Amino acid sequence: MNTARSCAMFCVHAETFMASSKAQYVHYSIPGGEKTFAEWEKGDVSEHANSAFIFGDSKPGKSSDDLADLERSRIVLDTKSGNLRVRSSQGDRWFRPGHRCPDCAGRLELKKKFFACGNPKSPWFYLCSNHEAETACKTVLPANTGGSLASDIADAETRRARKLTREQFDRLWKEAPDILDWAGDPDDLQKVINKAKARAYRYLAHKAEEEGLSEKNIAAMDIPSLRIAFRLCRDADLDDVMTFGDPVTA
Repeated sequence: MNTARSCAMFCVHAETFMASSKAQYVHYSIPGGEKTFAEWEKGDVSEHANSAFIFGDSKPGKSSDDLADLERSRIVLDTKSGNLRVRSSQGDRWFRPGHRCPDCAGRLELKKKFFACGNPKSPWFYLCSNHEAETACKTVLPANTGGSLASDIADAETRRARKLTREQFDRLWKEAPDILDWAGDPDDLQKVINKAKARAYRYLAHKAEEEGLSEKNIAAMDIPSLRIAFRLCRDADLDDVMTFGDPVTA
């Protein structure tokens, strides 16, 4: 399938998802309610609202195709445009949620997907504003279905290191005997895969702790920790991994 056709099909999927999942305008809660909002108004209200939205501190709630129905909502997302409205004592302000790009001087902005990224059920991703510049920035970060970031804001080097480490980690379950030798009912295979993944996670968490790592999640590790995790996964003996089966319960 060519790129243009693929992108077009993905756009249709995203539009269909949005149309079927919620109305155009969505209310987002404020962590701490009006007390928190009063504190926000002492500074840059929009910046506080933006941060709460992109980092998932504000949660989606009531939705409507009539913006007037959400008259009292402090934060509202327009799911057609991707713009956020903040209503304060200074009036309404519409803007596009985003964050400084970790790889250039641009800004990661909430956009509807036009190619696959992250959760296939989410119609959103964060795309660098310099993606069409002469020296195009290719930074893209996945978003959750509600529009919040689905990952931390790591630079390109860290994202690449995580990808390479994840590939080494995947060997711990993909090459496990109970996966390679599976001959049972195909409907039961997913359960076996889930158990194999859980076993691999327990193995890595145990080995990472032995190495003194405080972070056990590859998706949140920094470069020094990733170097250690990469080595642990690369050099792992699969027979040793297999000993980290179902945890013993009291």
